[in-house]
Amino acid sequence: MLIDSRKVPIDEVINTEICIVGAGPAGITLARELIGQDFRVCLLESGDIEFNQETASLGEGETVGDPFPPLQDMRHRQFGGMANVWNIEINKNQLGLRHVPLDEIDFEKRDWVPYSGWPFNKSHLNPFYERAQAVCKLGSFAYEAEAWENAQSPRTHFISDRVTTSMFQFGPRDIFTNEYRHQINQSPNITTFLNANVVEIEADEAAQKVKRVQVACLSGNKFWVAAKIFILATGGIENARLLLLSNRIQKNGLGNQHDLVGRFFMDHPFIRCGMLVPQNRKIFNSMALYDLRRVNNVTVMGKFALTEQVMRREKLLNMTALLYPRDEKYRSTAKASAKILFSSIRQRQLPKNIFQHLQNVMTNIDDLVADWYKYNLKKEYLFPDLSHGGWSEHAGNEQKYTKFEVLSQTEQTPNPRANASKVLLITTKIKTQRKISISGLIYFPRLKAIAKIFVNK
Repeated sequence: MLIDSRKVPIDEVINTEICIVGAGPAGITLARELIGQDFRVCLLESGDIEFNQETASLGEGETVGDPFPPLQDMRHRQFGGMANVWNIEINKNQLGLRHVPLDEIDFEKRDWVPYSGWPFNKSHLNPFYERAQAVCKLGSFAYEAEAWENAQSPRTHFISDRVTTSMFQFGPRDIFTNEYRHQINQSPNITTFLNANVVEIEADEAAQKVKRVQVACLSGNKFWVAAKIFILATGGIENARLLLLSNRIQKNGLGNQHDLVGRFFMDHPFIRCGMLVPQNRKIFNSMALYDLRRVNNVTVMGKFALTEQVMRREKLLNMTALLYPRDEKYRSTAKASAKILFSSIRQRQLPKNIFQHLQNVMTNIDDLVADWYKYNLKKEYLFPDLSHGGWSEHAGNEQKYTKFEVLSQTEQTPNPRANASKVLLITTKIKTQRKISISGLIYFPRLKAIAKIFVNK
């Protein structure tokens, strides 16, 4: 059952057995596990079925320190959460996201990685990974190249033990935004409250047990949800925000007696490493394994990864690299100049070397206009990227492409200074909008050493 929280009477107390805060992929998955049980479940979602900009503004914040995307772009307050903005084209007319399990070495305490080590190893999670494959509508729990290569799409072999091939699998987004929502709504024991912004977790005087949470709507009304079990499923940043905001019993935030809530914030950023120019362009006809494409009704994509042996030997962080074919005109001087000129126009200031940029653009104006027409009017994708593949299925790739662009996805060293901390409370309609400060996100020691691994000596 779906309820609009704006219609709930002020100060009403809703009693339930389990309360799940957040109806993104994590909260939805948990709710589905409880369908049809003989106890009540309350699912609270800040957003609505449709996107609402006013609600989305509650996720705004300030990024301090190293570059990181705007916070409002990294969270999505709407039923389905971030699944609503997953944008990888995994099939015709179907969008989704890439999935991959953590590696064995990610769980280990490594003497060259401060604060590393999990309390269990990967084998502990494997049964849950296998269940997640079905929930996310992926293929079998197989991420080795052997499971997906064939004679027409073999893996690339290296002359040393430094680099290997592993796989991504891709799953659809509409299962979380539509299909699973209908399943949950049909369950008599689950009630979903939309437009329900949890603004405080109320604990007992010893801060050992949560009694209830306060919910506020942008329309002004507030109410409470009391439960035996509470589950926060709003993501790493929003979970930390809510705990830090709940500071009536513990002044530094609920559960933050060790000053760890929100710290060790980590991402999996992509870095453009440069271009790889092969000596023989026929290689573009044998790299299908590394293209985003369908294999046995599953969308997959190969990636290059550092082997455990080289990570241990060179004391490196984990890293993978993706290859995207590019033609000779990709990132040409004319395109670079055009971007600089357009950026300067928006900022209402003249760029340096303006006449040189104008000359670069005018010299190649025909190509620039043709690309603009294809991309903006015909809605054609000009080159493969993180969201679009299928290039390996086309003929004549050895004539079309001249190089690969290399994008890396790199593990970060755990860093307690990288934190999502509540720095200010702002009075708003619901009197609880929170401003967040994200600092020290990007930390890549020995990046040059990692890059050298991909170059044959």
